[in-house]
Amino acid sequence: MTNKVQIVNSYYPMVDGLSLTWASNTTLTLASGTCRDSTNKFDITVPSALTLNAAITGVNGIDTGSFAASKCYAIFVIDDTGKTNTPKVLMSLSSTAPVLPGGYDVFRRIGWAFSDGSTHFILAYQSGSGISRQYFFDEPISAISAGTSATFLAVDLSQKVPAVDKLPIKLQLDLTPNAANDAGYVRTGGSSATNGAVMYGSVAAKKSSQELDVVAKLVTSAPTIEYKVTASGSLNALILGFIDYL
Repeated sequence: MTNKVQIVNSYYPMVDGLSLTWASNTTLTLASGTCRDSTNKFDITVPSALTLNAAITGVNGIDTGSFAASKCYAIFVIDDTGKTNTPKVLMSLSSTAPVLPGGYDVFRRIGWAFSDGSTHFILAYQSGSGISRQYFFDEPISAISAGTSATFLAVDLSQKVPAVDKLPIKLQLDLTPNAANDAGYVRTGGSSATNGAVMYGSVAAKKSSQELDVVAKLVTSAPTIEYKVTASGSLNALILGFIDYL
């Protein structure tokens, strides 16, 4: 017979499960799973699914204040190392220091959620069950609208993606050239690259589309990319999603 031993306090700062699902305009569902806390000292195990309600302050809700429009919220699993209280879920405007409810002393960020102008959760899909999670917005979010800058211009993506340095994001570019072979360029915020990623138009005044990945870098604490177009072309950019590393 093989002896089975439960492994606790694993060395690696892992996350297994704990996926997020958008349930309604104001609620999210956190699946069961296990992770190490933010200090990599304690295991947190959620045995069954939890519901986060943005209308609640405290456990299974927002850490402090009220649900606000057009914000990026960090989602945490929280626990009590004294084991008096069971693991719960919490949302916060802080990505590193949520205000913990009484009786809770450890936490780990396990995702993100965004509110729109109507103070509803923006529908997004989270994929992955380990420390790398991909997010795809159900409705792509506009980052650049009819941009015509002939020199690289910074684009602040605050509240559209998390304020994480070197965040990989996926864009859809729509270029309307002024003449055949006009180009649109996108690069990382603060980059000194001559061109960065490039797409070309084929026929004057006919829109061309292309998907590409780019890194958003924190510039003055804001996730930023830069763009330019040639010969009076026009560029739209939509954020399709991003990659999160827990």
